[in-house]
Amino acid sequence: MRGSFGPSPETGYLNRETNREEEARSAELLLRLEPLLIKESENLREEGFPVNNNCQIDPEKFRDIFDARNIERDNRMAANYLHGRNEPTKSGEALPKLLEATTVLAVNSALFDQRLTALRTAGLDDYHHGVDYLIIDRESGQVLAAADATIAPEAKAAKLQQNITEGMSVRYGVAIGKNGVNRGPLEHLPYFIINIKSEDVVALAEELVDSDDKGPVAERVETQLLKTLAEQAARFGALSKSELRAAYAAAAKIFEEMKADVAAEKR
Repeated sequence: MRGSFGPSPETGYLNRETNREEEARSAELLLRLEPLLIKESENLREEGFPVNNNCQIDPEKFRDIFDARNIERDNRMAANYLHGRNEPTKSGEALPKLLEATTVLAVNSALFDQRLTALRTAGLDDYHHGVDYLIIDRESGQVLAAADATIAPEAKAAKLQQNITEGMSVRYGVAIGKNGVNRGPLEHLPYFIINIKSEDVVALAEELVDSDDKGPVAERVETQLLKTLAEQAARFGALSKSELRAAYAAAAKIFEEMKADVAAEKR
């Protein structure tokens, strides 16, 4: 009857060993992804995107828009929040950091025929506004999603309803306009959750390190993401305020088009 009261000591030991191995592998892959992140950041900057070497929106590149003192304040707030969380070797930190890096690189290079661009948000928008990424559709130029990436979607339940109904906002926003990249605050952005299993995060990172081609893991993750994103667009749109419904509907249409394109490629 031991199992009815929780996992056995043997199972718990195996889980702890698996977690340690996954963390160690994640930390190793983070180091190997670093040159790819730098290269992708350089490509983004050439197009006018205001990012640092982690594909993250850089508030310093908004000094022509915001007062310097406000930017410095925002940077201090972000630094205080992130203090002690920047060492990938810290227990439990490597896998979430690998998820962040892998998501950006995969969306921008390996998935969706490079139709979408993912940018990590500035520190203030990450911790204060709860947005991990801006996902931009290159064909329309619109910000399709203010996205939250996770390997544990249940952890997002507390603020899920508010995020869906109210939408998201960022201070350091980016979109694509007729004359190139536009910068500035964005409001009423549709909210989405990017959920990738931990084992797929590691396997996808390994593919990105080893090859520029789309591998079987990337194909599987692409199919899963498009399915869940299209479902979220329909479900979240029905729950959102009226001013957000058009944005969710536009995102749903794009995700369904991309699903059809991926399915056609496989036939």
